[in-house]
Amino acid sequence: MNELAVQAALARGLVVDDAEQDKTMQEATVFMMPQRLRYLFALLLAHQTPKRPEKLWDTYIVSMSEDYVKKGNVSIPRSAD
Repeated sequence: MNELAVQAALARGLVVDDAEQDKTMQEATVFMMPQRLRYLFALLLAHQTPKRPEKLWDTYIVSMSEDYVKKGNVSIPRSAD
């Protein structure tokens, strides 16, 4: 979508901004295990289509990968800016 279409959709309430997905992930980090967080992240990508998925990834990668890090010195990947 081009930026004008996104702004129009936001103004009409047809699309929510990424704040809703961010809030969902933030709340989920309190009680979900990393595997479930990854599943939730995938659901958000598939069904909510965030405008900036890389920002969500960068924000929650540590929480989503804690189990892998604990199993063996795995470095946490970051998306390119």
